[in-house]
Amino acid sequence: MKNNVTPIQGSLFEAGYLQRSLGAISNEPLVALTELVANAWDAGASKVAIVMPNRLDERLSITDDGIGMTRDEFYSRWMTLGYNRVKHQGKYVKFPLGRQGRRLAFGRNGVGRHGLLCFSDEYQVSTQKTDEAWQFTVRALSGTQPFGLIGEKRISSSEHGTKLEVKVDRNLPDCDEVREILSIRFLYDPNFSISVNKITVALEQLAGFIEQKEITVDGYRIKITCVDSTRWARRKAYHGVAFWVGGRLVGDPSWQVGNDLVLDGRTSPARRFSIIVQCDEIIDFVVPDWSGFYPGEIITNIQHRVAEFADSFLRRVLAGRAKETKASLLRKHRDQIEKLDVLGQIEVSEFLNNVADTAPTINADALEVATSAVINLVQSRSGISLLAKLSKFDTEDIEALDKLLDEWSIQDIFVVLREIDKRLNVIAALDKLVNSPLAKTVDELHTIHPLVTQARWLFGNQFESEEYTFNKTVKKALEELFQKRIDPNRLYNPRHRPDLICLSDSTVSAFATEKFRDAGDLVEIDAILIIEVKKADKVLTREELNQAEGYVEDLSASGLIDGNPKINAYVVGKTLDNSLARSNERKVGKQGSEFGRIEACTFDQLIRTAERRLFRLRDKLQSHYNDIPALDLVRKVLSEPKQPPLDNTN
Repeated sequence: MKNNVTPIQGSLFEAGYLQRSLGAISNEPLVALTELVANAWDAGASKVAIVMPNRLDERLSITDDGIGMTRDEFYSRWMTLGYNRVKHQGKYVKFPLGRQGRRLAFGRNGVGRHGLLCFSDEYQVSTQKTDEAWQFTVRALSGTQPFGLIGEKRISSSEHGTKLEVKVDRNLPDCDEVREILSIRFLYDPNFSISVNKITVALEQLAGFIEQKEITVDGYRIKITCVDSTRWARRKAYHGVAFWVGGRLVGDPSWQVGNDLVLDGRTSPARRFSIIVQCDEIIDFVVPDWSGFYPGEIITNIQHRVAEFADSFLRRVLAGRAKETKASLLRKHRDQIEKLDVLGQIEVSEFLNNVADTAPTINADALEVATSAVINLVQSRSGISLLAKLSKFDTEDIEALDKLLDEWSIQDIFVVLREIDKRLNVIAALDKLVNSPLAKTVDELHTIHPLVTQARWLFGNQFESEEYTFNKTVKKALEELFQKRIDPNRLYNPRHRPDLICLSDSTVSAFATEKFRDAGDLVEIDAILIIEVKKADKVLTREELNQAEGYVEDLSASGLIDGNPKINAYVVGKTLDNSLARSNERKVGKQGSEFGRIEACTFDQLIRTAERRLFRLRDKLQSHYNDIPALDLVRKVLSEPKQPPLDNTN
C-alpha cells in the first residue's frame, strides 16, 4: 500500500481530543505527575525537583538534571504522538556525560510527556542538551491538529536537563498526596531522588527481608522477595503482592493476583506481609498509565505461578501460628472435649489439623466459631440417640439389622433409602394433593405441576436417564409455537424453574437428549420428552389430545430444532372423558417411521404405575407417609423455599 497518497479530506480533531485520548494521564493529577517523574528517570536524571502551587492560577514546575533534548530531538520526539521510544532510542536509558549506570526506561508509547495537559491546555518545556537551550510552548488544539507548538525561543542556561512548567487551571494536587504516591510508585535507587517543594520524597527500601526466590515462567525470569511489611511499609497500600518493573510499581499491591485470591486482605497476616515481584522483561505488557498489565496468556501464567508461590510461602510462615491457635482452642474447650468419646475427640482434633494445613491464614474468631460448631455436631451424633433407638428394637428387628449389615455398608443403605424415600414422597404428595379437598385450595402451579414435571421416572424408566435435561433450544421452539397461549404472569419466579412454560390452563415442561451425528463432530437432538400438566380438576377430552398432536407435528416440522428427534408427549389431568376411553394414545408419522407419540393419562394412573414400580412399598410403609402433611412432602421433594403456607394440609 502506498503511503504518499494525498487524501481528499484529512483528519479533524474535536477540542479536547488529546486529553480524552490520554485517559487518566490527563485527568488524574497523581497519575500525571508520576508519569512526568518517570520521563525524568528515562532522561537519565539523578534529581527531580517538583514545585507545587498552593492555589489555582499559580505555576507548577518539574525540573530534572537529565540528558535534555536538542531542538531537533524535541521536534521529532516530543511533537510525535505515540512516539516509539524503544524503536528510536532503545529500551535502556542514556545518561548525561560524566554519569554512568544501567537503567531500564519506563517509556514505551510517548504519552506520559503530555501529563501537564492535566492542569492546563498550555505548558512550556525548557531543555538543554548541548550548548543550546530552548523554551517551547505547547498547546492542545482542535481542527486539523490535536496539539501544536505555538512558540519557541532561545534561552540561556548553564546546566543540561529539562524543566516543565504550567499554570494550573484545574486539578490542583495536594503536596502530601504527591509525596505519598511517588514514594509508593518508585523503589529506592541511590542514583535517583525526588523532592516536592524542597522536601525529599522517601523512596522505600526493602527492609524486613524474609526470603527470596527466582522462578521462570514461559521463559521470563521472575524474582520474588518476601518481606515483613511491618518493618517496611508505612501504609496499607504496600500490603499484598506487588509487581515492580524497572523499579516502578505496576498497579496497586493486592492479595488478589489475577484470578487467584491468595489471602483475605482484612486478616492480620495480610497486614503483616508483602511479596515483591520483580521482572523487567515484562515491561512490554504494562499498559501506558502503569495501572496494570495487558491481558494475555503469559501474564495470566505469571500471575498464577506467583499466586501459588505466595500461598506456599504463607502456609509455611504461618504454620507455627496455626499450631498455636489450635492448642489455644483445645485448651479453651477442654471441658467439652473431655466429655466426648475417643472417636469424637479424634474428630475434633483432625478438624483443627485440617484447618491448620489447608487454611493457616483463617481468622482466629472464625476458627473459634467453627470449632464450637464441630464440637456441638460431634456431641449431637455421639451415639446416645442411636443407643436409645437400639434398646427399643425387638429380637426380629435386631436380627434383620445384623443380616443387613453383613451385606451392606451404612453408606450404601443410606443412599438407597434416600432415593426410595424421595420417590415415595412424590407418590404420597401427588395422592394427597389431587385426591383430597386440598386440591381445590392448593397453589397447583407451584406444587402439582413442578412435582410431576420434575419426576420424569413417573412416565417410564427410559426417561429416568440423566441424559434427559432441560434444553433451551427445545423450550425456545415451543415458546415460538405457543406464542399467545403463554401466560407470563403465572410463574412468580421464572428463573427458579426455567424449564416450565406456563399456558392459560396448563404447564408444559420439555426435556431432551443429544447425540453426535453419525457423520461429523456436531451434536443434534436425539429425543424429546414433553410433559403437559393440566389443572388438578381438569377432565381430558379429545381436544387436549388433538392440541398435543398438533404441537408435536408443528415442533417436528418447525425447523427450529436440529436433528430428527423422537418426540414423546404426555398430557396429564384429573380424568379422561368418554371420547378417550379407548383411544388415549396416538402415534404421529407414517407407519413404521413414526416420529412422535402422544398419550393422555390421569394423576391416579401415574400414582398407581409408580407404586407398582416401587413394589407397593408405600402400602407397607403407610403410617410413615400418612403422618406427613402434603405440602411438607412437596417441599421435601422440590426444596421450594418460597412455597406459600396453606392451612388444613393433613
